[in-house]
Amino acid sequence: MHVGWVTVKAAQVRFEGAPPKVYLSSPGVQRTFCEHCGTSLTWQEEGSSEIDVMLASFDHVEDFPPGDELWTTHRPTWDQPNHRLKQWPEDYDE
Repeated sequence: MHVGWVTVKAAQVRFEGAPPKVYLSSPGVQRTFCEHCGTSLTWQEEGSSEIDVMLASFDHVEDFPPGDELWTTHRPTWDQPNHRLKQWPEDYDE
């Protein structure tokens, strides 16, 4: 049920090989994915200098330990919080 994202400055992101395909998933939101396998790669709000990169797309995920848990109000009842991490009921701004 967990999906890990790494938030970085968009200018720091580079892709090897062909650029990912873009999908305008909802107004003001752009997602990218691999055109060959369909793997989700990024999520970015229009005009934002930051971009969320899917953790599973990195070769060394251990380089990115979790720092927060977001959208905790949507947590399934069987999913226990990690109390070592800051808990956000919705997004960072909420």
